[in-house]
Amino acid sequence: MTGARRGARLALALLAALAGTLALGPATASAEPEEPEPLVLEINPEAGEGYGEVRCEYKVEGEKVVEPECVELEFEGIAQKAVTLKAIPEEGSEFVDFEGGEGSAEACNGKANPCIFTLNDWAAIEVRFDPVEPTLAVQASGKGEVACLVEGLAEPCEGEEFEFGSTISIEAEPEEGWEFAKFQNGTGSASVCNGKPSPCSFSLEKDSTLEAVFVPATRTLTVSKTGSGSGTVTSEPAGVSCGATCAAKFQQGAKVTLSATPAAGSTFAGWSGGGCSGTGSCVVVIGEVDVAVTATFDLKPVRRKLTVEKKGTGTGTVTSSPAGISCGATCTAEYDNGTEVTLTGVVGPNTEAVKWSGCDSIAAGKCKVTMSAARTVTATFDLGVRKLTVSTAGTGSGTVACNEISCAPNYTQGTKVTLKATAAVGSTFAGWSGAGCSGTGSCVVVIGEADVAVTATFTANPVAPPPGPEEPKKGTEGTIGAGAAWARARAKAVGGKARVELSCAGGPCVGTLKLRAKLRRRSRRVVIGRASFSLVDGLSAIVPVRLSAAAKRRLRHRHTLRIEAGGPSVVAGMITLRFG
Repeated sequence: MTGARRGARLALALLAALAGTLALGPATASAEPEEPEPLVLEINPEAGEGYGEVRCEYKVEGEKVVEPECVELEFEGIAQKAVTLKAIPEEGSEFVDFEGGEGSAEACNGKANPCIFTLNDWAAIEVRFDPVEPTLAVQASGKGEVACLVEGLAEPCEGEEFEFGSTISIEAEPEEGWEFAKFQNGTGSASVCNGKPSPCSFSLEKDSTLEAVFVPATRTLTVSKTGSGSGTVTSEPAGVSCGATCAAKFQQGAKVTLSATPAAGSTFAGWSGGGCSGTGSCVVVIGEVDVAVTATFDLKPVRRKLTVEKKGTGTGTVTSSPAGISCGATCTAEYDNGTEVTLTGVVGPNTEAVKWSGCDSIAAGKCKVTMSAARTVTATFDLGVRKLTVSTAGTGSGTVACNEISCAPNYTQGTKVTLKATAAVGSTFAGWSGAGCSGTGSCVVVIGEADVAVTATFTANPVAPPPGPEEPKKGTEGTIGAGAAWARARAKAVGGKARVELSCAGGPCVGTLKLRAKLRRRSRRVVIGRASFSLVDGLSAIVPVRLSAAAKRRLRHRHTLRIEAGGPSVVAGMITLRFG
């Protein structure tokens, strides 16, 4: 049909051309320009067995034009036109391909949907739509069969094709000893059956799969509890936890063991039903019918718990009458309601008498409680505390440390205290007396059952005469005469201060100690610190001098520094200053 139309159009075009030639007359006559033939596109959407339409899209003066149900296009006065063909299948059909294209539409043959081409002459194209025939595959897991009913008729469903929109009903039939559990893994239209019971129906509109699950048949085991007490019943294999879950399904032929656990204050009295008796485990074999078992729990005679808590810095044990508590190791025990319990405390070494709390009464150091409810009693064992008196004596002075820190007035019994004496400048530690201590070393005292007193004796050092005068150095501030102080040749720097020992002779010494040092090579000495002092004739003292930041950095780097000591009322001299 398309070929005939094309031939007819060509014939008409030739006749028109011939007529135009005859009308022109002689060759010298002026000829009017010929208009181009119209662009025609013929579309056949019925090439297949399905249904659908073709939508044509093109532009006119820049505006998009869409023609639905497009079967023919015609454009006049133009040489070409870009056209888009879009195939739209109806429900139940699907687009297959563009085929039979002639003229410029030949470019769409076998192309994907939509097809875009340039219409530049007469053209024709066919569009194929075919019916959708979805497949269905149903498989069974476990022991059972699956039937697929299509419009009420049984059909195989192992991947066969069906007419679009067919109503499918899936029925699951278990074998003996098995039961249908569920449909699962459904895809496509069959996904609506996931988790549904049998039968399940749906309209088949896409390729679909489904699995029917069969499991061994089960029966229900139900546990009931009775009696004045309480408790729980559990099963092996798991399922019953009664408590909350007192019924569960088990496979036929399964052997289920039930165990009973009484709650606090109750006792398990025994089983009944299901072929069980006694107070041991109950074994039930699941048959073809449901099973019911009863567990009986009764209340125990009322018992009350007594708890002993021990506190304190000392040691000791607590025992009870009637027996039960031996704390020590066993600090809790249960007694019949109303029992009177007597607790006795035995103290350990260096420990004072026990102190009770939580008792109904205390007599002769013993605690008594009546067990009408759960009770808690606290026994406190504290170490004894004794006084340690440290005194100093002698013509000198100094300090005493206990275990490297200041001495405390009291210590608990059994404490080991190491006393260390440190003489002041100008004094010497002469020795210990009291608490069994002697000599000038450390004194070790163990605090016992009595107070302790220790004396440390310090004697003043004899004052040495000042050294003979030295030739004063040029530019120094030192002078020699009444009330002159001189520095010891070595000193330490601690906490950013130089601790310089000065000795005074010839009268009171009052002045300013200046320290100078070279902090860089080839540099002059500069003042790195100064401090005022006032000393009594014949005595020595440590004068702390705050050092400059540069001097402290130099000391941290070199650890030692040679410095010059001088100043008013100070005999000039050199000192070696060490860090720390």
